[in-house]
Amino acid sequence: IKTGSFEHYNHGSINVSAGSVMECRQDATGLGYSQTLWNQGQLHFDASTLRFVWRSMYYNWLTHHIEGSGRIELTNGSVLENPDIRGEQQVILDETSSLVTTFNWPARFYLPDVETHGQVTLAAGTSMEIGSWNLVDGSFSTPWARLHFSGNWTIGLSDPLDFDVGTLEVTFTGGDADDPLFLTAAGRDLGNDSAAWENNFALSVLTVAADGYLVLAHRDGDLEAGETLGSPGDGDALYVESLVLEPGAILNLNGASIYYHSLSGSLDQIIDEPIPEPSCLLLLAAGSLVVLHRRQHTASRTRN
Repeated sequence: IKTGSFEHYNHGSINVSAGSVMECRQDATGLGYSQTLWNQGQLHFDASTLRFVWRSMYYNWLTHHIEGSGRIELTNGSVLENPDIRGEQQVILDETSSLVTTFNWPARFYLPDVETHGQVTLAAGTSMEIGSWNLVDGSFSTPWARLHFSGNWTIGLSDPLDFDVGTLEVTFTGGDADDPLFLTAAGRDLGNDSAAWENNFALSVLTVAADGYLVLAHRDGDLEAGETLGSPGDGDALYVESLVLEPGAILNLNGASIYYHSLSGSLDQIIDEPIPEPSCLLLLAAGSLVVLHRRQHTASRTRN
């Protein structure tokens, strides 16, 4: 997808297979305008690659992007590389496929609603705009990244070693009491202990943007053989180095625990109120509905 008209349309199905590569790129002689593939149908990559090639012009990083309300599916070892996917696309990666970023230039990558079952590997310095991310299975690794959510982040990983992150800064923008955003409290509740921040789904920085409303969601899953994350003392905790609550922002613990080392904002912005009945959040996870139950825990502010 290189030159020609500024918009291209797909209302049917495009199948890319057998090791093929679909690149969204600009020619070196281009004028710096981004073109758009409007996908209202389905793009299916089987053992293939969807690659977005970025280049710099006048201090901006540009590529062609995919937009619309269609579906992009990657299967059988396919790779989604340096994405610029916008609109209401549904992006699904199976357990053999991967999402990668390969550079740390001053570009921001884009993903709409995405569901991953395979490997997600982000280069150091990656900044990514995400709608909602259902991290069903597989793994997530990055030495340093910034994730900006306008929707929910559902973490379904059962092994904290599959959540191999260095510095991870996460920002949620939007939501209100009637239509909040959700973040899974995926950590094991080990209390206010310094070791609890290690290998326990911890975040470096969690920011709730101004006037936003974020709820901590519960989940069930196997932490170890015969041990359920939803068991008392085993789960539904979030560990954060720095918690940032911008003016007007609310963090609703919803019965979970949060532990942090520093707080920017007011304790009055942290509440612990159950989600109004029906007390569940329905999330798409491998074709099934996940029910997030309310349970009571206590919140702790800082470690000793």
